[in-house]
Amino acid sequence: MQEPAESISPEFDLSNPAGSYWLLFRSVVSSPRRFFLGFRTEGDLREPAVYAVVTGVLAALVAVVARYGLSPVFGVLFGPGTTGDEVYGLGALEALGFAVVYPAFVALAAAVYLLAIRVFVGKVGDFGALFRMTSYGFGAMILAWLPFVGAFAITYSLLVVMVIGIRYVFSTTLVTALVVALTGFVPLSLGLIALRGLAFQVFGS
Repeated sequence: MQEPAESISPEFDLSNPAGSYWLLFRSVVSSPRRFFLGFRTEGDLREPAVYAVVTGVLAALVAVVARYGLSPVFGVLFGPGTTGDEVYGLGALEALGFAVVYPAFVALAAAVYLLAIRVFVGKVGDFGALFRMTSYGFGAMILAWLPFVGAFAITYSLLVVMVIGIRYVFSTTLVTALVVALTGFVPLSLGLIALRGLAFQVFGS
């Protein structure tokens, strides 16, 4: 049965960037199942690309605030951070690097999930559809470098949201969707950890 027009999921709108970003972010985070039931796999890639850029910039800003604004507080409450000197979040140069690289990470994620779908599901979808899914589905990544919340945000984006998206967009079983999402989640999450470590080695204090 075809979805009624009013059930089509929100998308990023360049004419209303702030309002559409918040509506899209809230829709994916609060009700991913409903979002993907009305998700359109076809469409312009310009808006998802800009959405990815904005998400990367916001994630970088949150990381910098965590580093310079919250780090002393968390240091007192919870002890030294992962670097051993009570540093949480990202430094300014690290955050800038993340903002620059993040859209490419979204494109890489789309390619990885597409490959997994071709292996476990079949010849359904294309790169454009997966890029739209990953760009919009990774909205929670703005919290990726927030202390104690980041790991949950990354897992939610790369695994939970993608399981739901793959299941309902491509009409797979839950088990198949989980296998596909895990196939992408493992290398992508390890890649994020590696990028974080590299960024700290290059730019960290």
